[in-house]
Amino acid sequence: MITEEYSDLERDVVDHLAGRVPTMPPGYQDTTVGIGLPQTWTVASPPHVGVAVDGSTETRGWAEPVLETATVRITAWADSPTRVKQLARLARTAALGFPARPGAGVLATVDPDNHAPTAYFTVVIRRKPNR
Repeated sequence: MITEEYSDLERDVVDHLAGRVPTMPPGYQDTTVGIGLPQTWTVASPPHVGVAVDGSTETRGWAEPVLETATVRITAWADSPTRVKQLARLARTAALGFPARPGAGVLATVDPDNHAPTAYFTVVIRRKPNR
């Protein structure tokens, strides 16, 4: 019988980051946070931070309980390369308080679908199942 389960990590990270948005500097306090990017988002929209779990593994050693290690990719979209990089750095600072360990640093690019400036990074989260 399954007696332990993990909560929805993407949703947990979204909730954590959304809770930190009000503490961001002016110009970023209207940032939206969700799983992925809303289809209706454009560069005229408020900045957005999207969360995706890229992969996770479960390990069971000699000691209980099973541990999950997940790589979480967090992507920011904004109206300019400068703002998107700053938003990604703010989101990274917030994500590391989840708690998470740093993964890949902030990398800026252009979204191939909507041609908007985007920047992303990864964090690694290791956690126990909920009881």
